[in-house]
Amino acid sequence: MDSTITHQPKLQISDQGYPLPIEMRPLWRISLIIITIQHLQDKHGQITINKIKVAIWMLIRKQQWNFYIEKLSNKDTFDISIDRSDEKAIELCLAKNLITLQDSKLQSTESGLSLNSLINEEKLLIDEINFLKSISSSLTNTAVSKILGE
Repeated sequence: MDSTITHQPKLQISDQGYPLPIEMRPLWRISLIIITIQHLQDKHGQITINKIKVAIWMLIRKQQWNFYIEKLSNKDTFDISIDRSDEKAIELCLAKNLITLQDSKLQSTESGLSLNSLINEEKLLIDEINFLKSISSSLTNTAVSKILGE
C-alpha cells in the first residue's frame, strides 16, 4: 500500500480581517490619552503619567464607571494593574509630537490640541469625555498615589 499524500491543501486568502479588541488599537488609546490630558490637566495644562495610566484603566472598563465614581467620591481605593499598551500609546504620542514629556508630566502640543478639537467636532468619545468630567475633581494626584499604593 502506498502511503504518500496525493492531494495538496489549498491556500485561501480572505479580505476579512482578524478581529482586534479595541483596547489593543493604538489610535483608540492615543485618543483616550489626548482627551484625558484635556479634561484632567492641572492649571499648567499638565498631567502626571500615573494619572494618565489610572484614568485610562478606568476608561477602558466602561461597565465599572459607576463603581469608580463612587470609590473616588468616597476617597476609597481600588485595585488596578498597569497596562503596557498605555506606555506604547504614550510613546507613539511623543513620537508623533501630540504630547510633550517634562518632569514625568505630559502636556498636549498644538497637534494634540488639534486632535482633541477634531474628536470634539466629530462628537467622538462622548461617553468617555463625560466620565472624565465626572471624575475630574476627585481623581487628584493624592488619589492616584493611593490607588497605586505609593
